[in-house]
Amino acid sequence: MSHKLETDFQMSANEILDVVLKNNRTLMNLKGAIAQEHLSRYLEDLKQKGIIQNYETIDKDGQPDFRIKFKNKDILLECKNVEKEKKVNKDITIDFWRTRYQKTKGPLSRFYHQSDFQVLAACLYNRSGKWEFRFIKTKALPRHPEDPERFTNRVSLSPETPYARYWRTALIEVLEEL
Repeated sequence: MSHKLETDFQMSANEILDVVLKNNRTLMNLKGAIAQEHLSRYLEDLKQKGIIQNYETIDKDGQPDFRIKFKNKDILLECKNVEKEKKVNKDITIDFWRTRYQKTKGPLSRFYHQSDFQVLAACLYNRSGKWEFRFIKTKALPRHPEDPERFTNRVSLSPETPYARYWRTALIEVLEEL
């Protein structure tokens, strides 16, 4: 029995996976989706343990990735992959902005607004080879120099940053801080 994608694309699973490997942008997009799936499993575990009340995946352009219900409050969470290691700068960084902007709203619309979500989840797979996360409340993140209500597009997990002390390995710690 063939998978639906094999039928739709008229290719074998291996051929489809080879296409993904040959197309860097497709692979990056898939890594983002896989990171979200691993984060969804993490959230499901928190729900089963009674740590969060509920969560839902949001699959809409311009929206954060998850809505979490914690202590009767809705909290929005965005998931981003850290960048691969660079030859010059070894810091763990996130390219933290939208892939597109609305022409009517201008280039600053690519930068996330402080009201978009309250928690950022950084997936470390590109550095550690493991689907593990670090979490931070967005209030702690650096702001864009031209608009203090928007975040800068460079976020670092380096211990030398002024906001390093806010990164957490457990989401519950960040949720408790909100």
